[in-house]
Amino acid sequence: MSHHTSDAMINIVADLKISTFIFKISWLPNIAGMFSTHFVALECFTNPKVSCLHHSFAQLSYFLPTIPSAKSTLYFVQTSQFRMDSLPQMKKQQVFVFTLILSLVIAGYEIHNLIITHTYQSKSQGISTDPNTSTILKPGHSGVSQNQLIFKKEKDNEVSTPSSVEAFVFKMSLDPEMKDKKIKAMKSKPECANVTREPRSFWRTQQLGNVSSAEEDIKRMTTALGCGALVMMDEFIATPPWHRLFPSEKEYLQYPALKSILDIISEKYTTVELLNTSKTFKVGDRIAFRIDARDSRNRSRSRGGDEIRAWLKTTVTKDITNRVAATVLDMKNGTYIVDALLPWAGKLRLSVALAYPSEHYRAILLFHRLFKGMIMYFSKYERGKVNEATPCYHSPVLPGYSKGEICNLTSINGSPWFCGHPLKKSLTCEDFINRRAQQIYNIFYLGITMEEYKLLQRTDRAPRMRMISSDQIVNVEPKSGVSNMAPASEKCYSIEPRKTWELGYPTGYAYNGTWKSFLCTGLDMVKTRECLKNKRIISLGDSNARTHYYNLQSTMGCKDVLIHPKVWHKPLKCVQDSLNTTVTWNPHSLPFISSVGWSPIKDFLSAAHVLDQASNSNDTRKIWVILHHNMHWGPFHQSVYEAKYVAIKNAVSRFLERRPNAKVVIQGPHVTWNDWETNHYTVGDQLGPFISQIQRQVFEDMQDKIYFVNNWGQSIAAENKDIHPWYAKRTTQLIFGLFCDK
Repeated sequence: MSHHTSDAMINIVADLKISTFIFKISWLPNIAGMFSTHFVALECFTNPKVSCLHHSFAQLSYFLPTIPSAKSTLYFVQTSQFRMDSLPQMKKQQVFVFTLILSLVIAGYEIHNLIITHTYQSKSQGISTDPNTSTILKPGHSGVSQNQLIFKKEKDNEVSTPSSVEAFVFKMSLDPEMKDKKIKAMKSKPECANVTREPRSFWRTQQLGNVSSAEEDIKRMTTALGCGALVMMDEFIATPPWHRLFPSEKEYLQYPALKSILDIISEKYTTVELLNTSKTFKVGDRIAFRIDARDSRNRSRSRGGDEIRAWLKTTVTKDITNRVAATVLDMKNGTYIVDALLPWAGKLRLSVALAYPSEHYRAILLFHRLFKGMIMYFSKYERGKVNEATPCYHSPVLPGYSKGEICNLTSINGSPWFCGHPLKKSLTCEDFINRRAQQIYNIFYLGITMEEYKLLQRTDRAPRMRMISSDQIVNVEPKSGVSNMAPASEKCYSIEPRKTWELGYPTGYAYNGTWKSFLCTGLDMVKTRECLKNKRIISLGDSNARTHYYNLQSTMGCKDVLIHPKVWHKPLKCVQDSLNTTVTWNPHSLPFISSVGWSPIKDFLSAAHVLDQASNSNDTRKIWVILHHNMHWGPFHQSVYEAKYVAIKNAVSRFLERRPNAKVVIQGPHVTWNDWETNHYTVGDQLGPFISQIQRQVFEDMQDKIYFVNNWGQSIAAENKDIHPWYAKRTTQLIFGLFCDK
């Protein structure tokens, strides 16, 4: 998995369109020349005109002046792609790289850890990788010769990787042998015998008269889920939830099923190495570490995709809250590069944690693709004393129902939502009033191996945070008498929305009990109260959006006018008469995971419903909107995120056209190690990196209009364990620092 985002790098040489290989050089950190240690990532992309070599000296003449000073340390990470019919270009490109390296050495630069991985692309076979032809320069060399750049990996000490990364086409079907085993296991259970004989009937009501059958329908469908009946629904499995594969699916679903849990990355044997030659640094420097992944048999891994998180914290017990997140760059070959900022003086220890092995993602994404989600929703249709329950999902493919037997409830939900059509003649799609959710517990019946099931179950057991052994401690000295980096001085109210999307990494650091933001200086909650006068504040989304509601309520002394003390997922509203301010929270539309039992569909409102209603009202007060959606969508295929965010974007766009003086913020995902006491893999934070990518893609053309709060790095640094971050008041304060006028 690639753990860096485009906003974490500044391209200083890009897109030479006249060359065969577009040669892109990107700086880490964000401001080139700010620190003494740098990363340079080099990538060549195919373009059928001329070769890179023809422009190598033009590149160097552009590139070298941008490097701040001689004697800097450069870390090169270089990957290349070539067509099978243009292998000579590989030689030319190697010559170019060597020319670049030698030029830098002559200029006085110290070169470390150059990795060159050759990736070949065939017109007929797609892309294939050869892990045995790599070039690497070990750390510690101050000069370079061609002989030093030749390296062969040992074949007997590696985990195999697929022979081809094709223009990947995923087959929407189960392995026949696995399917037979699952069905045989089901038949051995007395309570499942009827399910295996008539699997389709268990998803459809058996009482067609004018009677109440919803509870009986739920029992039958729950039995079918518990017995693994979905594995027998061939049409349901064969119909994809989305018309295309997402990038993460292309990456992970190409790999074979896990056969032994000993093959996954091991936190015990994986190694961490400091790449810098010195262990003493100044405040504001950046340093680099290399992580080499190894499995439980102590074999090196030749593929990436593991979710690894890294952060620095002080070694002094009394200052243990001093922390900063680091960037982890996945080289896709079992090596990971950690780029870390040193914001304060003292002894800092590197912490590295394994969140999810790549095999975890393969199992989760396979399940989401084939079975659409890990939670099944049920609808309740009711008219008078007649009712019926049917299955629901976000895609128009449901077990037990053909395409012509489905209610399209998208207009009610505000985003795609489909349920089985009631079979009772007295009921119609308009009679949809309630919903409930049922977790799919027996997922080992459904398309994954027992080893994969064990791997997923591991997320429920201690240690939740699997620390990779690291004794890396660096000494950081004050710079010019300054013991810590200054936070941003610009006031949050003067920040333009786009800057919140483009903020680099890390976004700040925790120091002496406070958060030092590199974005802006906000307001404290007391001063925030003054700027809330004559406002209508709408918080829309999940329970983390509700947290902002409670934080504001306590700040303002807001009086409840709509409250549901026994049910947490119902709308809330409070008013502060002296400020003429109203604050509301609405749970978002389906899918939304709530307590066991039926919940009225009217309680779950889409962004379109809430914002259209707000923009069309006669209320002239300024409107501020907070959007936090993602945790409740974790059990489902990624198409849920894309469809929901597109619907939200469209609603926000209409809203801002009607209310141009309104302000809107959308919040990104955060790390949570301990949420969901059982079956952490059902919700969890595992899709966080994918969610961030989808958010940025969907809202790309609205980044000048709405604000973005990136909490991922802060939650890593905070070692946040809970679904509701302990530092949530900081986030509320930041949001209203952005919203409040001077």
